[in-house]
Amino acid sequence: RPFLEQVARNVRNGERIWREIEIAIALYSCYFPANRRAFFNHLRRARRLMLDSARVLGEHLRETDAYCSTTASGPYMPAADAQALAAILDHQNDDFPFPALKAYLASHERYNEIRRMCRPYVSVRKEMAARNRRLLSQSLRAAERAVRLLARPQHALYRDNVMAWVEYVRAELDWLTPPTMSCPADDRTGPDEGFRAMVRDHCYRWGERCWEDFGSFFRRQDFFGPGRCDCRATAAPAGLKVSLREHDIDWPQRRALWGQHRGTQNQTGFMQVFLDPGSTHRRVLQYTIYFRGEGGTAAAFEELPGGRMIHHPPTTLRGCQGHFEHTDSSWRFDLVIPWEQLGRRPRRGERWRMNLFTNPSVTRNRRMIWCQGYEYRSDVARLGGLVFV
Repeated sequence: RPFLEQVARNVRNGERIWREIEIAIALYSCYFPANRRAFFNHLRRARRLMLDSARVLGEHLRETDAYCSTTASGPYMPAADAQALAAILDHQNDDFPFPALKAYLASHERYNEIRRMCRPYVSVRKEMAARNRRLLSQSLRAAERAVRLLARPQHALYRDNVMAWVEYVRAELDWLTPPTMSCPADDRTGPDEGFRAMVRDHCYRWGERCWEDFGSFFRRQDFFGPGRCDCRATAAPAGLKVSLREHDIDWPQRRALWGQHRGTQNQTGFMQVFLDPGSTHRRVLQYTIYFRGEGGTAAAFEELPGGRMIHHPPTTLRGCQGHFEHTDSSWRFDLVIPWEQLGRRPRRGERWRMNLFTNPSVTRNRRMIWCQGYEYRSDVARLGGLVFV
């Protein structure tokens, strides 16, 4: 009996795997349609296979995840995914120029090509950064061509949808160059002055559903994500003061969420500060702060000339001062790191490097960061500039 049960499990795994492969082939074909009809035919085939997969596997669907989940893309949900494709198929009789859709799909194909080599935890620098910039430029040109093909008034809504993607690709090009912020004296800076917007820490939309590339032509999508966080750094007498804020939230919900995750690994995502005093481009100090500033750790990592990384083990956070405050729709945390821990207080005009990230929503793929890190936490190359003024 155990042998027959194992055979049945293997059969179900096989039933799932061949359909997943065929679904992937159909969806990938959507990026290269010969005509309008071909595009929607590829979508229909993918949807039929999804529904067939849900029917054949039935109650055993979740069981196959244990064997088949070899990536971090999440569980297999063919019935729900089929609904997403059905929403796109609802537009097959809409009035839009196919060449514009084809250019839009070409833009996404060029963008997705970045991930063939650039995965999370890969350092984006030098040759990799140059390759990504080239592919982003190709993606942008194709998207701008789609915009031009949608110039007629009756296509204005499609043009607006495509512009959402154009704006995002332009931002991706900007993010390749690490930003720089000034660090003024804290006593000469207003409480709300100098904050810089943070962006979603994402490796070129790794892990997102590919049909978002198709559906976003028909319905505008916010590619930047819902998070609204900002940060700044000021020079206080006692040390470097790093401030973090989150806006447009439900504070009681945040408080309950943090309480639920207190004491788990997720509390380390409240705030992490990365500092390279003196801009060594080699050694980085890492300060990890738990929810509401209630504890944390200090660590360091460095990159040797050959590229090997050395991680120094974390120790309990000591000597730092923190202040947390909130309203019904926002919160703020100020962390003061003593100058003694950073070596010295820098002179006016000196340039250090810094980065900061937070994941206050404790949600996968929703971490916010100041200098885009492409989901690689220990990258000495991806820190922004901090100029003391």
